[in-house]
Amino acid sequence: MTNVEAQVQTPYSLVHWMRRMIAIRKKCPALGRGTIAFLRPRNDKVLVYLRQYRDETLLMVHNLGGSAQAVELDLGKFAGAAPIELFGETRFPPIGERPYMLSLAPYGYYWFRLSSGASRGSHLWNRRQRDLTRSLLFGAERKICDWSWMTIGTARRRGRSIFSIG
Repeated sequence: MTNVEAQVQTPYSLVHWMRRMIAIRKKCPALGRGTIAFLRPRNDKVLVYLRQYRDETLLMVHNLGGSAQAVELDLGKFAGAAPIELFGETRFPPIGERPYMLSLAPYGYYWFRLSSGASRGSHLWNRRQRDLTRSLLFGAERKICDWSWMTIGTARRRGRSIFSIG
């Protein structure tokens, strides 16, 4: 079995992540076409820009810092639009007149489609893609949890503590 064959069989592998990225790229032409406009938040560790093509607007937010960051975004001209996260189709609170607050994990990012309430259903992924994304995420968490409990159980059976210092 080759490395690629093994990754194809593993739902949280790099191959599956790349397939999801390619699917998003195909679904969102604004990622490669149209205009780009950089926003200038007060927090200089966060890179924010808008990609626009035809009637599609994407908001890209990237934490370039090694620690969690909060950012306030002036998105007043998009008031009423609801940011929809591209990977999991998660709908975030609608944008208002006040600065839009986000917090990001270290080196974390959000890619949003800005959707008006009228076009709510037109940009959502189908149920199969959403379910696949959820199963991939929860599958990875389950593997990590299974591994940690197995490690703790093995250490206890051998009379060792994995929590001891020194």
